Order: sequence, then structure tokens, then C-alpha cells
Amino acid sequence: MGKSRPRRKRKHRGIIIHKERPLVIKSIELLVTVFLWLYLLSILTLVVAITWDLDFEWKRILLVIFQIQAEDVQNIIYKIGMFSVIFFIIQFVWVQYNYRMFGGLKRRRFPKDVQPQDLAQYFSFTEEEIQYLQENDIIKLKDTIV
Repeated sequence: MGKSRPRRKRKHRGIIIHKERPLVIKSIELLVTVFLWLYLLSILTLVVAITWDLDFEWKRILLVIFQIQAEDVQNIIYKIGMFSVIFFIIQFVWVQYNYRMFGGLKRRRFPKDVQPQDLAQYFSFTEEEIQYLQENDIIKLKDTIV
């Protein structure tokens, strides 16, 4: 194949806006980001502490802050675990079923490569003309082929 035609050159305009933000906006973003990371860390600490039955002062403080009991968190973790196991079993059974029912089928058969003889027969050309057309970069036709 020959070279593609030249495209109009234009400046790339990215999606991300590179503009200096005011210090107030930066400060608010930083404050919200730090607060949410601390919140996430406290939740993960609580879940880990309750899951492995660790005993430290933070656990009691977090339970009071979030107004929950340790048993509630354990029940949630147990339900999520059971749901995950059941989902995995259903997916595994479904995959096995599909493999046994449809695994041997060859649905994605690709067509055979087109030979120059086939092209010559379709377009009513000789094989030399087909080879000439395939080798040239620019082809000027007086009449339409099809």
C-alpha cells in the first residue's frame, strides 16, 4: 500500500486543562483529599481489626464514631464473603457448561485468502493485470471495474 494522504496539521488540544488554580482552590482540594484518605484508612483499620479480632484503642474509638457494633461489621464481611463464593461457583459452573456445550464449535472461521486467480475471474481480468494493479501505488482507471 502507498502512503496515506497528508492530513491537516492542527495543534493538539488535550482534554486536561493546564491552568494555574488559585491557592484557595488548591487548599480546599488538599484538605478534602487528606480528609477522605484518613476516612478510608480508618474504615480499613476498623475492618482489619474486627476481622482478625485485634484489640486496640482505635477499634473502640472507631466503633463509637461510626455507631456500629463489631458483630455488625463481622456480619457484613461474612455476607460479602458468602456472596463472593456463591458468585464464583455460579461463574465456574457456567464456564464449564459453555465449554462442554459450545467449546468444540469453530464459529470464528476466517475466510480463505483471496488468490489472484479468484480476483482475475471475478473482475474478468488476466492474472498479469491483477498483479500489475496490486504492485502499483497509483492506479488510474478509465472505466469503473465493477
